[in-house]
Amino acid sequence: MFDVDLSLLDLPQGAPPDDPAAYLRAAIAWHFSAETGSPYWLRTASALEFDPLTDVRTFADLRLFPNRVNDLRDVPANDLIPRATGRRRRSP
Repeated sequence: MFDVDLSLLDLPQGAPPDDPAAYLRAAIAWHFSAETGSPYWLRTASALEFDPLTDVRTFADLRLFPNRVNDLRDVPANDLIPRATGRRRRSP
């Protein structure tokens, strides 16, 4: 897995994260890594013209994603749940 601190995603959070960019990288890793990713986003990643795990480093980089709103209307909810949900996450 990539060098990200997945504990940044632990809830509840009483305040915004201290490092929003690190929080974003953790969320991207959570959804797109083979170990923890959601089935929908893992399938979608193979069709993207960029690699979310390496190319999305800032909130501005989220513009790389095409508009998926129409696709998301028909995706089974279970396909959006990361594989590791319910399992204890480990930080590197």
